[in-house]
Amino acid sequence: METLTLHGFTPEKLTSIETDFFKLRKKLFVDDMGWDIPHNDDIEFDQYDHVNTSYCIIIDKDRVVGGARILRTDTNHDGWSYMIKDASDGKISQIPSKIISDAPSNTTTFEITRFTVDPSLDIDSRNEILKELSFSSYQCVANLGGDYAIALMSPLFLRWFRNIGINVDKLGPTVKGIESSYCVIGGHVDNIIAARDVA
Repeated sequence: METLTLHGFTPEKLTSIETDFFKLRKKLFVDDMGWDIPHNDDIEFDQYDHVNTSYCIIIDKDRVVGGARILRTDTNHDGWSYMIKDASDGKISQIPSKIISDAPSNTTTFEITRFTVDPSLDIDSRNEILKELSFSSYQCVANLGGDYAIALMSPLFLRWFRNIGINVDKLGPTVKGIESSYCVIGGHVDNIIAARDVA
C-alpha cells in the first residue's frame, strides 16, 4: 500500500486520485450508510473541503481504497471552522452541541474526519487498510506541524484503536445523532507514531 498526502480542494480542478477519494466517500457514507449529507451524483463533499484542507489517501494496486480529511483547528473558511467546533457551537443540526466542553482552536491540534475505507472490500482487507489509515493520518498531522489530533467517531473505535496500539482518550460524552452514536476522541501524535513501530 502507498500513502499520499494531498492539500487543498478545488471542485473544478480535481485530480483523478482526488476524484476517486470523493467518489469513495459518497459510496460509503451516502450509498451504503444512507447519511443525509451534501453530495452530487458522483462525489460527496461539504463546507470542510476547501483550499485549507489536507487529505491522507491510501492507494493499493493503483486504486484508492481509503482516506481521511484533515483540518487545523484554527481554520476559518467562509464562516466555518471545523466539524467538532461548529457542532459544539450549535451550527450543525445533525450533531448535538454537547459533544465536547471546550473545542480547541490552535495551530498544533488537528481534526481528522471522513475516515473512509472501501466498503466493497472483504473484512480482512478493510481492517488492514483501516489500520494503515489510522497510523498514516497521524503521521500526516505530524508532517503538517501538529502534535495532537481529535476526531468524532463511534465509541466502538476506542477499543479498536487501543487493540492496534493507538492510545486515544475519550474527550466528551457519547451522544446520539441523526445518523449514529459517536464521541470525540483525541490522541498525542508522537505517541501514536512511536506505537506504529511495534504494532
